[in-house]
Amino acid sequence: MERLRHIWLEYRFTILFVIVVGIAWLFLRSPMTPFGSANEVAEHVGQDRPVVLYFFSNTCSICLMAKPAVDGLQADLEQQGVELMRFSISDGIGTQVARQYGVRGVPTMIVLDKRGKVGLSQVGQIDVDQVLAYVTEEKVAQQR
Repeated sequence: MERLRHIWLEYRFTILFVIVVGIAWLFLRSPMTPFGSANEVAEHVGQDRPVVLYFFSNTCSICLMAKPAVDGLQADLEQQGVELMRFSISDGIGTQVARQYGVRGVPTMIVLDKRGKVGLSQVGQIDVDQVLAYVTEEKVAQQR
């Protein structure tokens, strides 16, 4: 016990500094920036094209691992003229939109068809190929 007390007294400032920096890093890092609002969703829904909604949290490890795949998916969707809107469940807007679509966990990806109905919903690990296939199918059906 005396040894622990000695270590604490000798290294207390270093230990506290590491703890403070670690906590600050957790809260200040921003691996994914949310964008989109409930009004923007309403503007895009029903415009005769699919809309993809992605709900995430910056503290979710699966969400952080999925970020490169979601970024790639967004680039592919932009080429097809499809909007991918990201919502952080950590802020008021993201929480509001998540409730509107019945999101219960993150990450969640919802594809709204051209009529604004939920056509595809994925919770957990996101299958980018399935989302792209669904969006392409919707785009082809739209052209008919």
